[in-house]
Amino acid sequence: MDIIGGGKMHVYPSSDEYPQEKGDHEHLQESYVLHFFDRAQGCGGYFRIGHEPNCNGGTIALWSNIVTPEGFFHRADDVKIAPGDITKNGFSADKGALAYHWDGKQITWTVKEKDITANLKLEDFHPAVDGYKRDGKVGDYAAAHVEVALRVTGTITSHGKTYQVDGLGIRDHGWGVRHWNAMLSHRWTVATFDKDNSFCAVAMHLSSDVIAKFGWVIRGDKVIFADKVDILAKMEVDGTTNRGGTTTMTLSTGEIYTAHFTPVTPCINSWIHGTDCVDNFSQVTWGDKIGVGCFETSNNMHAGTRRPQVFDGALSASGWYPTKK
Repeated sequence: MDIIGGGKMHVYPSSDEYPQEKGDHEHLQESYVLHFFDRAQGCGGYFRIGHEPNCNGGTIALWSNIVTPEGFFHRADDVKIAPGDITKNGFSADKGALAYHWDGKQITWTVKEKDITANLKLEDFHPAVDGYKRDGKVGDYAAAHVEVALRVTGTITSHGKTYQVDGLGIRDHGWGVRHWNAMLSHRWTVATFDKDNSFCAVAMHLSSDVIAKFGWVIRGDKVIFADKVDILAKMEVDGTTNRGGTTTMTLSTGEIYTAHFTPVTPCINSWIHGTDCVDNFSQVTWGDKIGVGCFETSNNMHAGTRRPQVFDGALSASGWYPTKK
């Protein structure tokens, strides 16, 4: 890929889609994430399998979310790593309730929950890239972190009704040592408009009093770095959940790139190591283009000393939330 502007972009080989990390470090972790939405069907998914082999005897962060016109399935649990959860080709959690598989050519995600199943195949739009800025101590939080825009096809079955989905989204794969308490708050905003247009923008406030902001736009086979990133979130009265927002980047070419995120579902709240991570399925507009994306925020100024219990327009407890008629 052609790199335009300042910044370092590492392109990972496809062999790195296999599980990577082995070691004894207390904070070793590896995670796979998929976020996608099919605007025509009103269906989408947000999944994360995060394995921490040396935490409390081996722990998995299992985040499994599926939205259909019938309602919203939300699960955010910590479960134990069991035999068979880590294979050469992927990760799974809770006896296959959520699974990631890479066969050397294609990534597949599957969900097997009561009344909710999914079988989804991914088509990457570009190579797996890592453009994370690691000034200060950002490396304490994101050692290796891949971002890829993509197409998702397959089936979602919710309470007896099956949907043939064809959506857009983004995936990430992160591995290495991660100190969760290194981050006080962050914004991760990503969107995919079509095969040739996508972006990633990140802002992080670290416990070391470092604020890092970085981002890039992908157009075809070109990566264009941002010289300046500004992410404004519309925060709810609970001080935790968001109602979307705006990402503005001044690209290295001089272009001002502004994307507006409008949520199409309630927020998803997922608690991990003292941080409440909030994600939104969003419609994203950039000029005359309309795409889909995720507006993710955390606001952790209490550094994990108090877990929020009340939210304004968001889902927190794991369970099934039927659509209100």
